[in-house]
Amino acid sequence: MEDPEIITGDKIPLLMDQLMQEHTILKLHMPGIGNDWLSIVVGVEKDNGVPCFVIDSPSGAGFYLHGSKGQKIIIEFADRNHVHHRLRSVIERTVDRNVFVMMPEVIYRIQRRGFFRVPSPIDTKVSISDEDGRLDLEIINISEGGILAGNPNVSHKGARFFKGAVKGLFITYKEDKDEQIIRIKKAEIRRVVKRPEAGGYEYAFMFLDRGKDIEKAIRVLIYSCQRKILYRKKYEDEDQD
Repeated sequence: MEDPEIITGDKIPLLMDQLMQEHTILKLHMPGIGNDWLSIVVGVEKDNGVPCFVIDSPSGAGFYLHGSKGQKIIIEFADRNHVHHRLRSVIERTVDRNVFVMMPEVIYRIQRRGFFRVPSPIDTKVSISDEDGRLDLEIINISEGGILAGNPNVSHKGARFFKGAVKGLFITYKEDKDEQIIRIKKAEIRRVVKRPEAGGYEYAFMFLDRGKDIEKAIRVLIYSCQRKILYRKKYEDEDQD
């Protein structure tokens, strides 16, 4: 892993303000709790004299945020240049849908591509079609370096399902009602995870051919996923009001 750049001091509030203006997706994790959530920065202000940034309460996280003052939180995000960032802080307090997080002392900026994963909409799929037959999977999340996909109706049989197999992929998704297709000539299965609760398996693919055209196409898809997440979140919030 590359040595991270360390962001400190006055640069941190400026970065938080930038994240708010650009509606950057944040990935949240609270140690000791298995779930991850997505949110955005909605404010930068002091709370009782404590410098904070404010994030929107993630859908489904209300139970864990109740009485969460002092709860440690890990936040990851990718900036507009697709560079991964990571910070650790604590929750100062939660008011309605606003979660006040203490301004961290340090943010780590890691120059590594393909790290930040974004959940994909339900209409995003990947297909494999070769001498072993055809396999259709739903994409769970995607990064510039690979995808995690699964299908509860797919059984685990044949060498094509096992770690180390190299496959060609066709990724399809809808953008403004038009079907978009990205062809990945080579992708390696790096991990196979059994999901007994769903009755199937999940497969982690790493892209092996990452030319500029492929990187650009995947980046466009990631932007599309982020826009759809924000639109869905806005719709859900309006529906709750």
